[in-house]
Amino acid sequence: MEKKLNDLEYHDLLTNLPNRKIFFIVLKEVICQLKKENKAGALYLIDIDNFKRINGILNYSTGDKVLNKVSLEIKNIISGEKEVFRFGEDELLILQKNVKNLEEVEEFSKVLLKKLNNNILMEDKNVYLFVSIGSTIFPNKEDEVEDVLKRVDIAMCKAKELGKGRYEFYD
Repeated sequence: MEKKLNDLEYHDLLTNLPNRKIFFIVLKEVICQLKKENKAGALYLIDIDNFKRINGILNYSTGDKVLNKVSLEIKNIISGEKEVFRFGEDELLILQKNVKNLEEVEEFSKVLLKKLNNNILMEDKNVYLFVSIGSTIFPNKEDEVEDVLKRVDIAMCKAKELGKGRYEFYD
């Protein structure tokens, strides 16, 4: 029973991904670990473009299925030192430990876009799916959880501002 309550507290019921609450705990631990080891990590914020339109035009049930489809695609893409979290209504985070360089972050962002920016069949309807991705490398000398989240959010907002369906790196 205790395990079940713990799972409910730290996992999203819809996608079964670790949730926002556990993300804050994990990111704080990863920042401390990477600082001690003098290594870098990356954070990717994925936002489903026009998600409110999907919910409004089709229905919330279809929106839930789209979100599940996206989370499954991400689970199939990630490996090794990457973990995915449900962060908001239509936002997912990927936390990556031990990043070698910016090129690695850019290549992974391109892989995500290629897999996620496509049309999917939902209840006999084609849903044209696009995502905007923001990414950042951490930790900087004084980084805390909120600093990393702020940078990745700024990058994702810039991707949306520049036309959606793309990625931007916080520089």
